[in-house]
Amino acid sequence: MPFTDATQCMSCLNRITRMRMVTEKCVELVRDAEDKLQAFKDVIEIAHVCNGFTNDVTMSLRLITPKGLELLAAKGDWTAPQILTDEMFPWGLKKMRARETVHIPVYPWDLPLEATKERAFGDRMGFRCLLALSSGKLVIIVVSRGIIMQWTPEIIERGEWFVCELTEAYDGES
Repeated sequence: MPFTDATQCMSCLNRITRMRMVTEKCVELVRDAEDKLQAFKDVIEIAHVCNGFTNDVTMSLRLITPKGLELLAAKGDWTAPQILTDEMFPWGLKKMRARETVHIPVYPWDLPLEATKERAFGDRMGFRCLLALSSGKLVIIVVSRGIIMQWTPEIIERGEWFVCELTEAYDGES
């Protein structure tokens, strides 16, 4: 997507720079924390605020387990189930277990036909768009029930890097 003017270009660069700085601070917070769960709650709070999300945007951090996606931390007005199981979200969890990003710009229209359970759940909950970034171990999910959010490829790439960096910090690597 080409930029139409210098202001739009600077806005994107400022957002990417801000995301890099937030990522570095959040990774440091998780790596140095004795209580990783509290650190993840703090990270989600920081990321929610720094991205300018309102309460109709829910951001959650989940751990991939054999049972499904276990909730570690969340911020926003909508609370998802503690565990999202393969039975509830077969198409989405298959993608997340394979470290694939799930980007649904306009919910439910951009879901593939085989995502029937995801479509039904999102319709009931009033989802407008969804982004799930997976490292294969941790997943950050951003769901909007208000505005349709525009995630550029650069922002998605930075988010993928963010979740991988958090995973390394969680595992105790540097």
